[in-house]
Amino acid sequence: MKNLVFTFILVLLITNISFSQYDDPNLDRIPAEFWDAISPQSVNAVITDASGYDNFNIGTDFAEPHLSMNPTNPLNCFVAYNTNGAHYVTDGYNWSATSSPSFGVTVYGDPVTAFDSLGNLFYENMIGGITGTRFIKSVNGGVTFGAGVVGNNGVDKNWAAADQTNGPYKNYVYTVMTPNGSLSNVRRSINNGVSFIDADTLANSYPGMMVCIGPNGSTSGGSVYIVTNTGASAFAVTYNFYRSTTGGTNFVLRSSQNYAGYVGTNVAGRHSVQNMRTRPYPMIAADNSYGTFRGRLYLVYAANSPAGDGNKPNIYCRYSTDQGLTFSSPILVNDNASPDLSDQFFPAIWCDKTTGRLYCKWFDTRLDATNNTMHVYASYSDNGGVTWVANQRITTAAATINCTTCGGGGTPRYQGDYDAVSSNPVTSMMAWTDMRAGTFGSYTAYYPDFAMLVNPAASTVHQTNSFKNIDVSIPSVKSYANTVTFTTEVSPSPATGSIVADFPDGSTLSSVPGTATMRVRTIGTVTPLGNYTVTVTGAGPNGTPVHKRTVTMTVNTTLGPTPCEDFTNTAFPPADFFEEFSGTNYWSRQTPSAYGIGAGSARFNFYSAGPTLPINQSLISNNFAATAAGTYLTFDEAYAPFTSFGPDTLLVESSTNFGASFTILATLLGKSDGSGELNTAPATSSSFTPVASQWRPKIYSLPTGTNKIRLKAKSGYGNNLYIDNVCIQSLPAQTTSTVGVISEGMFKPSDPYWTLLDTIRVYLHRSDLPNIIVDSAKTTMSSNAVSNTLTFTKALTGNYYRVVKHRNCIITWTAVTQAFTRGTAYSNYNLVQPDGQAYGNNQAIVSLSPFYRGMFSGDINDDDIIDGSDLSAVDNGAFSGLSGYVVEDLNGDSFVDASDVSIVDNNVGVTAIEPPGAAPSVNPTETDKKPEFKTEADRQKYESTIVLSEIKKAEDIKIQELKKKEKEIINRQYNIYNRKKTNKPLIENSNNSFSNSGRAGQ
Repeated sequence: MKNLVFTFILVLLITNISFSQYDDPNLDRIPAEFWDAISPQSVNAVITDASGYDNFNIGTDFAEPHLSMNPTNPLNCFVAYNTNGAHYVTDGYNWSATSSPSFGVTVYGDPVTAFDSLGNLFYENMIGGITGTRFIKSVNGGVTFGAGVVGNNGVDKNWAAADQTNGPYKNYVYTVMTPNGSLSNVRRSINNGVSFIDADTLANSYPGMMVCIGPNGSTSGGSVYIVTNTGASAFAVTYNFYRSTTGGTNFVLRSSQNYAGYVGTNVAGRHSVQNMRTRPYPMIAADNSYGTFRGRLYLVYAANSPAGDGNKPNIYCRYSTDQGLTFSSPILVNDNASPDLSDQFFPAIWCDKTTGRLYCKWFDTRLDATNNTMHVYASYSDNGGVTWVANQRITTAAATINCTTCGGGGTPRYQGDYDAVSSNPVTSMMAWTDMRAGTFGSYTAYYPDFAMLVNPAASTVHQTNSFKNIDVSIPSVKSYANTVTFTTEVSPSPATGSIVADFPDGSTLSSVPGTATMRVRTIGTVTPLGNYTVTVTGAGPNGTPVHKRTVTMTVNTTLGPTPCEDFTNTAFPPADFFEEFSGTNYWSRQTPSAYGIGAGSARFNFYSAGPTLPINQSLISNNFAATAAGTYLTFDEAYAPFTSFGPDTLLVESSTNFGASFTILATLLGKSDGSGELNTAPATSSSFTPVASQWRPKIYSLPTGTNKIRLKAKSGYGNNLYIDNVCIQSLPAQTTSTVGVISEGMFKPSDPYWTLLDTIRVYLHRSDLPNIIVDSAKTTMSSNAVSNTLTFTKALTGNYYRVVKHRNCIITWTAVTQAFTRGTAYSNYNLVQPDGQAYGNNQAIVSLSPFYRGMFSGDINDDDIIDGSDLSAVDNGAFSGLSGYVVEDLNGDSFVDASDVSIVDNNVGVTAIEPPGAAPSVNPTETDKKPEFKTEADRQKYESTIVLSEIKKAEDIKIQELKKKEKEIINRQYNIYNRKKTNKPLIENSNNSFSNSGRAGQ
């Protein structure tokens, strides 16, 4: 404590008072030769450490803070430091100073504060050379105060408490003080602080007389507890516990306990830790909640372990379940591994009236092997003081204990004698004196608390319809387990356009640690250019704890990079894209990656986005430099339709005016019948997750001047769409190629080697995933059995099989893959000669000298097998005299006759031969197991799908049976016919399987 007159300049007063006469170790006064008349300096500096935790530096006062939190407004706290350094906060963050509120007399320090249940604030200070106290009252949380009233009588030191319950003594204010003669030293106000009246007189030898309020059974506020500090020695004090059940009219001794001993070392008759004086103050609190431990009385104090002069003090808690008659064994609050090797002292406690949570804070040297520096540590107990959660360091920097530059002086040095803590149902606010800067710094902090960071803290954004994504993270917590909600504010307001900072995926983190993405957008064209500040506020469920971070956003004309995004980074949306949606967002990052290469993709969940239609949600790129001719948008996608519902839609759009308007480049549909442009896998009734072979590439030429793209998903209540490798890139012109190929039926032994220079289509299939077609080109045959030019417009550089399809031949794959470089001529591939140029050498011999091979003719129905159905079709054509450009004409003479029948007849049983993996993959996630459902709508959708699937399955079985019978009839007819003509044996056609390669039609 400090005995001084407050002035506005720093003066060192020289006195003739003898130090030995004045510095009575039985009183906690400031040594006379260090009566520093200082001017409190109020600041509002938030000190954030590298981890993202805040300490609030609210100024420089003269130690000994006492803090109270308004029970009607958790954002309002008031704290006072010696002698009259008063500060308040009304928004939980921005502290302000109350300019030395007037008590009407000279004050001498030891501030004590209390709020009643109505939110009235009472502030007590010692007066008159320490002969008593005065109270002032504030009805606006400490912003202003009324006139002072007489409080208590006595000498150093005082304490106060207000009844915050709704009991019969609600809003009574109690004050206690070391007595001065026979004057009453227990007084109370029963009229909301208008006046104080005598209540009782209790003996107290040493500073540390405390008061608190608890229930008396079912009577809230029915127990007023006072503990006095007596004894023959300051190093062997007795705690005397008194109780009143009559609102303070009289107090009855409950017990006397000898728990305290030395706190550190005896220096000049005082307890000392590293030359800083301290006390075994009996800090008390009672549980006013309606929880399990309602009515429990707590005592927390510091004492050496082992007991004795010169050892290290620890923090101990004891509790009484019988209103102070008996107490539990001591419970160690500090949890450091070697508690007896470091100093723990200066405890302060508070019991939350709603939750019953018991808070404790103290000074601790555990991080310094020399014990010369200290931090503030804190913990709490939710089970009546029996156990305490892991201790948390509250301070963001260490402070030297023996602060020779602080002022205060003495041996041991005066650096305050107490701190404070107060709480609401979510968190507490604590105050302490912090010597980290070599001064009596006034500091506060929350506990439990969360760290908060923004990344990046400075960024740029284009002035027109652009965006930047900022990570707002809660990287770690200190005993905090509630939600954190973010709000934003942008300043200044632009003259034109607007800047909006929001959280598209939700502004509340339901669990922490965690990260939320803040999207900062320019809407319209923002002017003026320059710096804008985005303030992000993170707060707990009742507004506390509260922390703020700022992002400097520079609005300029600089365009972002041309996007080329593979979604490897786990942050979503990625830096070069943002999401546009209302309601729930159904875009997200997932782990599957295109073709099994890389890590990550974007997913749109069409299923969850339905059934309320339409749901339109978009991924939109940043603004980039206008594209030149020859620029393309490329991406990979994977999609399986739901077995019913749909269609789902993806609109591929571009803009040349920074998103003021968009042009549709393509409308891609996902259909359950398999015909959709989005479809890459069979329909399924399960949630679709693609395997490597279920991806397909997309490529679109961008209009010259494109500076923004958008992928807009429109739900048809279907399945999942995956997007990967979205890239804006300049590409060389299309690539040309030729193939040498012969149709077996149309072969002629001389140039041009085709009776009819017919049409062919050549597909490019990936070498690693042969089922995936990346491009195709259609052309006609030319002389020398070499096709006319094939132009591939979509394929990017890679290795591909070339696969040739003719209208009535077995599809033919090249034996090997070849490197393809976009923009460079793709060399001719000759399937005619030498031998073995087709995969599996699957071609007919059409000439022995020279030796040529050609595609097997006769696959009339394009099912990759030549069988009786093909033979029947040609035979029927011959019987009816079919002519013209028809698929049944195998030799190209425009007539269907016996020569065509003979070709098919000779090739019956021939099938396509393809590389492994050419057939489409089956989704391995499909299962017959019935899934679990989140909603009744999900269950009904699943069950209706199963019914439709079973109906379709039954219809398919009937169709297959009819086809089987039809095929048997055709084969019987053919065998009878053939036997009559040639006496050949019957054909046993056992190859009726289908080889579905999933290729696009010609």
